[in-house]
Amino acid sequence: MTKYTGPRSAEDILPGHPDRLCDAVAERLVQEANWWDADALVGVEVALHRHKLYITGRIAASSLDLPGMGPEPIRLDRGKLEKLVAAEFENAGYTGSWRHHVSVETDLDIGELSDEERDIRKFSDDQGIATGYADPDTPSLLPLEAHVVRRLRLALAAAQKSSSNQLGPDGKVLIRLSSGAVPRLEYVNLAIQHVPGVGFEDLYRMVFPYLEEAFVDLEHLVSPPTSLAGDAVRLNGIGDFTCGGPLGDNGLSGKKLVVDHYGPHIPIGGGAICGKDAHKPDRVGALRARQIACRLTTATGLAASVHLGFLPGLEAPDRIWAVLEDGRILDIDTLANLIPLPDCSLDATARDLELANQPWPEIMRKGYMGNNWGWDR
Repeated sequence: MTKYTGPRSAEDILPGHPDRLCDAVAERLVQEANWWDADALVGVEVALHRHKLYITGRIAASSLDLPGMGPEPIRLDRGKLEKLVAAEFENAGYTGSWRHHVSVETDLDIGELSDEERDIRKFSDDQGIATGYADPDTPSLLPLEAHVVRRLRLALAAAQKSSSNQLGPDGKVLIRLSSGAVPRLEYVNLAIQHVPGVGFEDLYRMVFPYLEEAFVDLEHLVSPPTSLAGDAVRLNGIGDFTCGGPLGDNGLSGKKLVVDHYGPHIPIGGGAICGKDAHKPDRVGALRARQIACRLTTATGLAASVHLGFLPGLEAPDRIWAVLEDGRILDIDTLANLIPLPDCSLDATARDLELANQPWPEIMRKGYMGNNWGWDR
């Protein structure tokens, strides 16, 4: 492994966090619209607090494949929306004694995608810079800190699932790594929702076996904490976490965009992925840039950042460049000499990566990058 300069920190969150619930609803709407119409236009925001969930924005989609019928606008009435929201809450772990009901309020423009709009879907409707990154030193090709914190998030999720009668769906992980050829996990900070009456010894008993298993999985990349107690591994450091989820905090879609990309140490360029359809630069550009970065890293053996610049009204990025960890800056011609460069237009990327046929809420919960999706290869 190359020398790692730190310290570096990263965080991840469980699916039951209020922001993640909003992301899931937004991505479910993108999924539904894209499955109805591959050219669907979607730009939605979701907000959540206590027992109220708000959805705003626009969804325009018209199926062209219904036999014997003309274009049919997508059907998303209040009843359908409430079912979709309820399903995503269940998928996030709000079942059984943790079940949580919300009323859905909307200010949505839902309707037909006109022929004129369909004709210009291949053009960028916004400006933006999309960044893709890949690091050859981790199996996921993610930055080390992002790879490690995701593994610990999975450990916390496994602990919650195994003790779901006592541990709730809401939780977080934050880590810090030291410098060095084999960095040390200087601390691991965890928060996990729980029922009243659960003491610290009970929490440690339920969570720590899964953490220890994760440390073993990661030992070829990082050294475990010097101690599994005190400041090295902190669990619910602020005290009881009995009021979690939507009752404990408000949520908003698109807030975890740093987690969704590569953590706080890699510039991400553009905006959030979630809530945007399969033709918008923030999604299309981010995923194509990740694919190019992975291929460039495989070809060179070096960590790589790839950048795509989009201007409104253009079909493809107006500029493509990359930066390798040895400091080399590659223009599009040099990049194309190192790897076969795919068509980076919005239309071609959506088609090549099959972006209109993806289970977006599941992808969001697992992680947009680093799970061997089509754009990770």
